[in-house]
Amino acid sequence: MDWVVPYFTKQSEWFGPTGIFPEHRERAASVARLCGEGPKRVLELGSGAGGTAAAMADLGNTVVAVELAPSRAEHARELARHYRNLQVVEADFYAVELTDRFDVVCYWDGFGIGTDADQRRLLRRVVREWLSEDGKMLVDVYLPSTWAAKAGEEERLRSIWRYVDGEVRTVNLDVPLKRRYDFDPVFSRVSIELWPIRRRKEAIKQWVRCYAPADLLLLLEGTGFRADLFEVDGEQFHIEGGDDNMTGMLGGAERYLVKLVRQSPDDPA
Repeated sequence: MDWVVPYFTKQSEWFGPTGIFPEHRERAASVARLCGEGPKRVLELGSGAGGTAAAMADLGNTVVAVELAPSRAEHARELARHYRNLQVVEADFYAVELTDRFDVVCYWDGFGIGTDADQRRLLRRVVREWLSEDGKMLVDVYLPSTWAAKAGEEERLRSIWRYVDGEVRTVNLDVPLKRRYDFDPVFSRVSIELWPIRRRKEAIKQWVRCYAPADLLLLLEGTGFRADLFEVDGEQFHIEGGDDNMTGMLGGAERYLVKLVRQSPDDPA
């Protein structure tokens, strides 16, 4: 995963600081909706520029945000200066030492970076070291069918949301960009390539492992977690025994959200 820091550092340079956007508010609201009302101790892994961490802190949660890329961690620290209940830790979450236990551990829009073994190693670490006894984990998971259908697509990016003078606005990028999607059907990975228009030699690329819901259940075996619920855009679906609405719900979705809870001795093997 040597590409991770260079990719997100350069992406942060091109996109600039963000702020707290509507999607960050929606994620923050899902913590209370799926994990119970009231302030919680929240750990966010791969927090990026800190928008979701700040949105969760706005709701009264005590948040620790872990981010590896220095430039994105710095953007997050800028936001954290406005909050007494938000701490940003610049570190690799495979190596960082945290002494607290958390009611909720979140990993938004990043699960799947690395191999299956990497994901299992991270999940085991969450269960053993960071999750409270009745804690929950919320994870965004990329859906392979949708990303496979996008293979070969390219798009131009000339503007982006930014937080300007206390408002979310659409502003022109300093460097107009092009983005390309490809898909590896053998390892079920989407690649996302980004470069300045007419400067393809400066391209950066990331890879994210995608999991169909049934594949995710296999991945969870032996991690100490079980899937408690799945949802897309706030609507829950079930995979055990079939769900007539599931195919339609997942048809155009780029990702789904899964809530994980500790596996108990009484859970079926």
